[in-house]
Amino acid sequence: CLLTMPRYPMERAIVSTQIPNLDLVPSSGRLSDCDKTLVMEVGREGRLRTKLRDFYRSVLTEKYDLVLVDCPPSLGLLTINALTAATHMIVPVTTKFYALKGMSLLGDLVATLHEQIGATVKLLGILVTMFDKNTALDVTVYRLLKEKVEGEYGNYLFSTIVSKSVVVSEAEAGGVPVLLREPESRAAVAYHALSEEVLDRLRFSPPGLLSAFSDPVLAGVR
Repeated sequence: CLLTMPRYPMERAIVSTQIPNLDLVPSSGRLSDCDKTLVMEVGREGRLRTKLRDFYRSVLTEKYDLVLVDCPPSLGLLTINALTAATHMIVPVTTKFYALKGMSLLGDLVATLHEQIGATVKLLGILVTMFDKNTALDVTVYRLLKEKVEGEYGNYLFSTIVSKSVVVSEAEAGGVPVLLREPESRAAVAYHALSEEVLDRLRFSPPGLLSAFSDPVLAGVR
């Protein structure tokens, strides 16, 4: 695992894809044991930040304009590593009541990381996903979420809403992004609009959150 092997460089974990300008650092089954392995390690919260810093400082590696870190749906060491390394975070939320409570827990965790280990991650936006406009509960919770976000955080709710879609599941099963599999589908259009929103917000976001990085690192927290 990249995080449990201090001398394993980031560049060795990168694999190319068939999509232009997109490379990946894939997951593995060993990630399930990562929390247990790291729990006794010194500097465990900053392993990913160190790997990315070393990668961007190297003159021999190809640099990327944007690094996206997908986080597990928990607040364990993997998520803490991502939040410690990232300059910005995107929080996907479903229109369920438990999602509202989860946002409060995430806010407490980020505050703790700022205070105790010097993390500088900022909220870039909150994304409503798996939304069903035909379900009264989803519509109600969305309204409550919008009021809560605007009241407590400000204008952080993305305008784009990603609805439930069979096309997304089919794309996942085929191992092809929905933007390539069904580029005219509602889901593809939504994700394209989201990417434009993300780029617009990054352009107006104050720089210099992690001076070691020349490019943004986004953590997507589920």
